[in-house]
Amino acid sequence: MCQRLLAAPGGLIVHAGAEVMVAESFDRAPEARLTLMQEIPTEVLTYLLPSRYCEPEYFYDMTVDVNQDELSGYDQVVSITNGVKQSIAFSPGSSDQPISAIQVNIRQYGVCRDLSHLAIAMCRSISISARMVVGYLYGLQSMGLHAWFEVYVGGRWYGLILLK
Repeated sequence: MCQRLLAAPGGLIVHAGAEVMVAESFDRAPEARLTLMQEIPTEVLTYLLPSRYCEPEYFYDMTVDVNQDELSGYDQVVSITNGVKQSIAFSPGSSDQPISAIQVNIRQYGVCRDLSHLAIAMCRSISISARMVVGYLYGLQSMGLHAWFEVYVGGRWYGLILLK
């Protein structure tokens, strides 16, 4: 929704409010299959590409090691998420600027955004489209902004959180 307001010079006070209904948890899809490259919608392909914070070309071997016995798709993503949670310390307030997945992997700690960068890079390294999401999570103790990531498997997006 978009609205425009033309105001005369002088003081102006605007009040706004919203009521938002959200799900209490993310959908899960154990065994949702990897979406084949030829079936990925054009607008989703961009989420396979490297970026300045997610360098998938450096994480293929590490990702394959984490996913040796997993079904291709959602189960691999769960394995990646668990691997990042186990190997990278979530340390609130430890990072005041974005760092790359490579830097997170070397440093071994970071904030939610940093852990998401690593998980996204790992997903992209095995051709799973992944993207960063920033917002507010229902039930999170600190009501500040939080970062998580989404993956495109089984023909749709699924969200995953990296808090322990």
